[in-house]
Amino acid sequence: MEETVTINYNGVNLEITGKYSPGTPDVWYLRNGDPGYPGDPEEFSISSATYNGIDVTDLIDALDVNAWVRIEELCLQVITK
Repeated sequence: MEETVTINYNGVNLEITGKYSPGTPDVWYLRNGDPGYPGDPEEFSISSATYNGIDVTDLIDALDVNAWVRIEELCLQVITK
């Protein structure tokens, strides 16, 4: 299910829409004693970004590829408060 969060990115309030997936814990051992497996980290997969109702997804994408990583981190901070 998609959700929308508001974040402040470099002094600009953006509404970010995407899908949140909570993380899963590590499983150290299986019931039969075999080694377990690592858990999955939580993540927020962004589908769009808007500023004052205007879609700025392509603009952010064109300006700074690394911006998406920071925006996803900010979204996770808001969601997991």
